Formats: sequence, C-alpha cells, structure tokens
Amino acid sequence: MQAYRHIETSVGASVVVSLPESLRRRRIEIIILPVDEADEPTGMVRRSPPAWLLGKGKITGDIVSPVIPESDWKCLE
Repeated sequence: MQAYRHIETSVGASVVVSLPESLRRRRIEIIILPVDEADEPTGMVRRSPPAWLLGKGKITGDIVSPVIPESDWKCLE
C-alpha cells in the first residue's frame, strides 16, 4: 500500500489536491482528518524506564572504542 500525506487549508467547502503520477488513473481512498488530532497517535503509550532505575547507571571510560584491542580478536586474522 502506498500512502500520500498532504496538508492543505480548507477554503469554503472544498479542497483540491494534486495527485502524484503513481496514484493517477487508479482507485484511491480519501480520508479527511483535522491536523490537530491526526498528529497525536491514538492507542499508543510512550514507554519510559521505571523510576527506581533512574540514576543507577554509570558510564566509566570511553563508550565508543572497543573494550579489548583488535589484536585480541581472532576472527580478524
């Protein structure tokens, strides 16, 4: 399925939308939603870590480079 999102401001009782070439001469479904409500996902809950876990982690050293040197990696030989 291909989706095409286009935001327009309604003037009067009609809206004119120009379709991309990939959707021309095809059957399409048109759904009209107000932007204020469409931007908020429905039924989705943003997950967050438990409160008791906050502040427990500690970063020590360099978090980008590997812990062991490349010479210890047997698979690279």
